[in-house]
Amino acid sequence: MIRLVNIMMFIAVIALFATVYHVRYGADAEYKAIRHAERVIEKEETTRRILEAEWVSLNNPARLEKLSEMHLRLEPLAATQIRTPESFALSDEDQIVKANIKSGNHEGWQEGWQGSWSVSGDRGELDAR
Repeated sequence: MIRLVNIMMFIAVIALFATVYHVRYGADAEYKAIRHAERVIEKEETTRRILEAEWVSLNNPARLEKLSEMHLRLEPLAATQIRTPESFALSDEDQIVKANIKSGNHEGWQEGWQGSWSVSGDRGELDAR
């Protein structure tokens, strides 16, 4: 009987030893995976900081002004380039043409035109053929 208890205890000790061994090496593997993930995160944060610094330097207003002067050759607006909302109103001639398009009466709008006009679509778009 004592021999049976000793054998059972020996098997239990070996089972516990195997369990501790498995848990220890499993924990080591998880620790290595965590350290690897932390290194990757640190590398990405460093890359992000470098890219932010580069973005700031590329968007420097003084640098952009130099580049625009060098490559775009922009000039200030002339007074004739600025329009008021009233200048966008349709002239009498434009209103007549628009009314003719809607009514389908498009013969003789422009004398000397060698094509035919057609109105297409629901919006009354003008096609020259």
